[in-house]
Amino acid sequence: MIQHGGEIVPIEAKENLRAKSLFTFVASRPGMHGLRFSISDYQEQDWMTNIPLYAISTYF
Repeated sequence: MIQHGGEIVPIEAKENLRAKSLFTFVASRPGMHGLRFSISDYQEQDWMTNIPLYAISTYF
């Protein structure tokens, strides 16, 4: 969890993208949007944004 602006943002760093911990956490909190840092490409979804690992330093 990080605070970004006035919001709390759940984050997750993954190599195995099939784990559902971030999805479960965000799904139980309506309106929350998560961030996942992984080896996958950039991807925007309704509940989560995936940021490639190489882009972490430029994201914040």
